[in-house]
Amino acid sequence: MPTDNYQLVAFNIPEHLVYYFARKLGNEVELLPDGSYTTETIVRKNSFYGQHIYTNIIENPKPKTIKANFYLKIRNTIRIDYPNLPDARYVGIMLDKEVENFINKHLYHILKTELISYVDGALFSYQREKGITKGITHRAISEFMFKNRILINDSTFENFRKMHYREKKRPKKLIFS
Repeated sequence: MPTDNYQLVAFNIPEHLVYYFARKLGNEVELLPDGSYTTETIVRKNSFYGQHIYTNIIENPKPKTIKANFYLKIRNTIRIDYPNLPDARYVGIMLDKEVENFINKHLYHILKTELISYVDGALFSYQREKGITKGITHRAISEFMFKNRILINDSTFENFRKMHYREKKRPKKLIFS
């Protein structure tokens, strides 16, 4: 339900994408008392994510906030900038599921592309400089996670390592999809 200044809008997203998404928005992640995460959206109307998020906010038919692992803080005064949206001062709002899925897929694709490029660049430059690549993949993945403020734990690290390994085994496409 609305508070004085903002509402928490549920946004289900894998944990490793929570920090990545917040970094792409240029915001910090806050930990809520129930163990979920939130970030305040300072998303502009003309930005890619802003267009998708703000144009697909709908009225929440349930009076309570939906449970999720991540919440976007949306200002209650958004109707001033977006007159076609429900008035968040008086009703609960939520994000359309199709947009949520689209943003998840888009973020995953961007994360994967950046990770592969980062690790391949590290491998290339280290091999050129030292002549070997042993251990560089692990160090490059760790640096990538640190740089993007992704929590470094065994499962996330292992997922990223497998992602890089699968991409290396895949034949190269001439056209990107």
